[in-house]
Amino acid sequence: MELLEKGDSFIALFPEQALAASFFALLPPAMQKSALLWPSTGGKKLQDAWIAARKGSVPGIVGGPGAVFAPLPGVRSIIVDEESSGAYRTYRHPFLNMRTVAARKALLEKASLTLSGRLPSSRVYLRGKPRCTELPPRENVKLVDLKNSFSSEFQGIAGSLPLSAALFSETARVLSMGKVALWLLDRKGYAGEVACEECGKPILCSSCGRVMAWEEQRRRLRCSSCGKVSPLPETCPSCRGVLLSGKRPGLEALLPVARATAPDEKTVLIWDGTKPCGKKAARALTKDLSRGGIVLGTRSALTVCDLADVGFAAWVDADSEVRSVAFQAKFTAFSMMWESLWRGNSGGGRTVLLQSRRPGFGWQKGMVLGWDHFWNEELRERKELDLPPFSFLLEIKSPSLGLKESIMAQLEKIGLYPMDPGEPPLVFWVTTPSPASVQNVLAPFFSIGNSSTGFPEITVWID
Repeated sequence: MELLEKGDSFIALFPEQALAASFFALLPPAMQKSALLWPSTGGKKLQDAWIAARKGSVPGIVGGPGAVFAPLPGVRSIIVDEESSGAYRTYRHPFLNMRTVAARKALLEKASLTLSGRLPSSRVYLRGKPRCTELPPRENVKLVDLKNSFSSEFQGIAGSLPLSAALFSETARVLSMGKVALWLLDRKGYAGEVACEECGKPILCSSCGRVMAWEEQRRRLRCSSCGKVSPLPETCPSCRGVLLSGKRPGLEALLPVARATAPDEKTVLIWDGTKPCGKKAARALTKDLSRGGIVLGTRSALTVCDLADVGFAAWVDADSEVRSVAFQAKFTAFSMMWESLWRGNSGGGRTVLLQSRRPGFGWQKGMVLGWDHFWNEELRERKELDLPPFSFLLEIKSPSLGLKESIMAQLEKIGLYPMDPGEPPLVFWVTTPSPASVQNVLAPFFSIGNSSTGFPEITVWID
């Protein structure tokens, strides 16, 4: 705030529009009248905001990631809040990180750049060596061994969800206080995937190749990555088998359990990010949860912490958050769980529960010892494996298996060793000191002659 009160032109970026709006509301009245809250949607509002910024009639802009492109002349300071958030990354080609765009803009404009947040990114931690000076009270972090829990079976789904006594006792405690309990499981739908009983292969999205989740309420499949929906096929796309079954219970499967846990007068709902939440919906949700309730949600449900008094946040299967083959999976899991401790008005007094098969081991120690402990251990491991931020990691998605094998073979010829996770089948990774070192290898695969078969999609990870 001190930086903005100097009166210089500024751009303040937040990972979510709701956070930007909350910050804008905290600005002094005089600054609110002159500054501009950058709209999150297009149309006339965005056009008017663009013209106002271009004319320089506003001294400052507050907004979500897209506000970085505001044509504000002579900007003197750029602020990126929660700079490690994945929300600054675009999820369609061309892939961009708005934090990187902001840093480049600050360099070109000769403006100051401020990176802030509850948790630093790997590059910021490596270069700045910040320290974690505020730890949660030890009693606010509960680590539960799933081996001591009971398994909850669900009709039509292979597998179970272990639910602990601590989950139910803490939920009952906060409900009796008129507060909200969050049950967090980053798995949409009734079943996290649908697979063939004969060949064992899951049904994959035709657009991006990711696993499709089954939505029981809408009787359809939804891609867990790009959101594409499709009907359930009558036979397996791989082997034509006729027996398809659900795997890995999702949020919809937990709904009857939550309803049985909460008293009748308490609200129970699912928040999985599939529905937009505008101002009207946010006000309605705040009203519904004013007397407490249970919200079943994916990671996007942490937004509820800004709208209601959340006294308890439970990660139903903390281990599932790090099962991804992505190199940053542990950081993604840790950052979400760390955020669940502090976000919102009741942060600091909130209890967070991690149900795990190895409670308190590995990355989970950082929940008690702080994010600097997490980063020290994580960066030591990444350095040994030559992963970002110590090198560049190229994620390459090939349009076909044949082309994938050809690219990997060419990379091996120049001394690089691709890593093939096997799932998704067309994706592989390779680490390199510089992306320029593989430019000559990849160039032939982008020739006009390959336009009929498609071109590789390349994502460069730097931290």
